[in-house]
Amino acid sequence: MDPSPVGQEARRLCAVTGGRGFMARHLVAALLRSGDWHVRITDLGPDVAMEPDEDDGLLGAALRDGRATYISVDVCQLE
Repeated sequence: MDPSPVGQEARRLCAVTGGRGFMARHLVAALLRSGDWHVRITDLGPDVAMEPDEDDGLLGAALRDGRATYISVDVCQLE
């Protein structure tokens, strides 16, 4: 039996650490373009500061519709 809701494909989850860096931005965009992934973007910044073209583009849309979320976290701090 398929555990996903009717008419909706299951998506995988990917966490991208350092998600606002140069390489990570491209990885996040590629994951979102594939349509198969929900992306958790983690970085040290308190919020996801986007360029205007990012806010109006794929990343902004994904953050608004829930395909992507931003989490401010220091992965070096264990506490």
